[in-house]
Amino acid sequence: MMHSHIHRMLTTIGALMLATTVAADSIQLRRKVRLDHDHTDIRLRDIATLDGTDALRLGSLIVATRDDPFATIEIDVADVFERLDAAGAHWGLINLSGQRVVVRPSQVSRLAAPVAMKPISIENPTTSPTAVGGVGATIDIPTAADLLKSKTLRAVIADRLIAFYRVEPADLRLSFKSQDEAVLDMDARTHEFIVQNKRSERSESLLLHVGVIRDNARINEFSIGVTPTIRVDACTTIDAVRAGQTIRSDDVRTESMWVTPQQRGLLLSAAECIGHEPARSLRKAQPIRRDDIKRPTLMHRGDTVTIQCIVGDMIMTMPAVARGKGKRGDTIEFNLQNHREPFYARIETERLAVVDAQTMQVQIALQTARKD
Repeated sequence: MMHSHIHRMLTTIGALMLATTVAADSIQLRRKVRLDHDHTDIRLRDIATLDGTDALRLGSLIVATRDDPFATIEIDVADVFERLDAAGAHWGLINLSGQRVVVRPSQVSRLAAPVAMKPISIENPTTSPTAVGGVGATIDIPTAADLLKSKTLRAVIADRLIAFYRVEPADLRLSFKSQDEAVLDMDARTHEFIVQNKRSERSESLLLHVGVIRDNARINEFSIGVTPTIRVDACTTIDAVRAGQTIRSDDVRTESMWVTPQQRGLLLSAAECIGHEPARSLRKAQPIRRDDIKRPTLMHRGDTVTIQCIVGDMIMTMPAVARGKGKRGDTIEFNLQNHREPFYARIETERLAVVDAQTMQVQIALQTARKD
């Protein structure tokens, strides 16, 4: 009965996703492009044909960065999908298609010797232009704790996002657009607000839909853009640490820094670093990310494990078989028993992986893009 319940739920989600893509905007990845050597930041419009208002609005999104402008790199649809999802792309309004894009240097740049394809990489969180400050930052952006003191819509939004990100009020900063100041000043004592957020927890910016109710009647509705940053205590090297050297407590220190929601999930605490070996040599004063540390393999192909499926406030469990191997935090393929269609879930322990309804929607959209 549990299996059929999950299967019906996934089938319904899939049908809804397919139905919403009929009249969707189009992002069609090109197969090959050439860019000048000074074109280090690769934007969506550089590698894709965009059709529709929502697709064109995402054209300036940086989807990859070339460390070597004379090298050839390959960008997979999964990489593009991840960047779009983090930017808050509405998958009910946008249809992504194509498989991969090969980015080569321009004809003028071909004087340089050919270089093997290089994978794209996420920027260092302390140098990302979207990060707000760092240690000792002086940018005056209010925290959620400050906003809660007001009796306005700002306090309502702050309260919602504190719960959304599961952080303390003093550890969340919210930056609003200047054109929204007037509506943000609306009095919460005389109005009721319905605040909805459709974007992922990893999105670097949010678009909140706000309904205004007074005297039991909806009198207005509008959208508000919010850019959140979160304070984290990140483990940072004091001096360089060589690959193969066990990280000791005197090799690292804890630094407080403000980062984007996406970067928050990449950084480790000191407790997660000490006693482990780095996967590669670490520089001095480098914040340590998850992929900088060697992690033991917890799950192997063929293992029978428990899948937790989170749908709102409800958690359902079911047995599944791993189709690959992975470490804690990795996302790998699984099969439900008696079902051939694979799905992805995140490894938590040796016998437990987790997937939620929102992630399942993303998977269905990605599978549709790959098929197209």
